[in-house]
Amino acid sequence: MCPMLHFTTAEGNRSPKPGVDERFAEELFVFRLLLIIIVLIVGYDAIVHQGAYTRDAWNSIVRLTGSSVEGARELGQRARE
Repeated sequence: MCPMLHFTTAEGNRSPKPGVDERFAEELFVFRLLLIIIVLIVGYDAIVHQGAYTRDAWNSIVRLTGSSVEGARELGQRARE
C-alpha cells in the first residue's frame, strides 16, 4: 500500500483502523476515475458536437429540479390549507 494513503493522528500514530483507510482510498480512486470519465465525455461533446448533448442534459436537469420545486411548493400549500 502507498504510504501517502495512510492517515496519521495528531500524535503522529497511524490510524488504528487500517481497513477504513484502505476503503477510503478505494472509494477515492473510484470517484476520481468517474470524474475523469465525465470530463472526457463532456470534452468530447464540446469538441465534436459543440456541446449539444451536454446542453440537452443540463436543460433536462433544470426542468426536473424546477418541476420538483414546484411540486414541493404545491404540496406545502395544500398542507397549510
